[in-house]
Amino acid sequence: MDRFVVNGGYTYLRAREQAAQRDLPGRPRHALRFRIALSTIREGRLALRLRRDSPAWADFDAKFRSPGGQEIDLDLEQPLSRRLVLKCGIENVLNDRRSIEQPGDLRSIRGRAMRAELQLRILR
Repeated sequence: MDRFVVNGGYTYLRAREQAAQRDLPGRPRHALRFRIALSTIREGRLALRLRRDSPAWADFDAKFRSPGGQEIDLDLEQPLSRRLVLKCGIENVLNDRRSIEQPGDLRSIRGRAMRAELQLRILR
């Protein structure tokens, strides 16, 4: 297992309706995906994920513009013993999500979520 792994990607998309010469709704022009994973002691894993999208038109009439969105997730998986593993994480750390007061907001509806789990491995 690699001790430290970084991967990511960037997408530029110019999706246009040719007849009206305007951007297609719901398609952000810029999208960034990034992930860092680090191996911890005793074969554990710590990971950070970032997703970022630029603002996009929310309708065909170009009246409503959705703000750009970003989400950061943290994950930890750490063996405590040969049979016991701790798993925990926070999804959408910044709690960046859709606003019901803003028409045309296309960001994720998912808010921040925290989870923790102890896994017992019976057979090994």
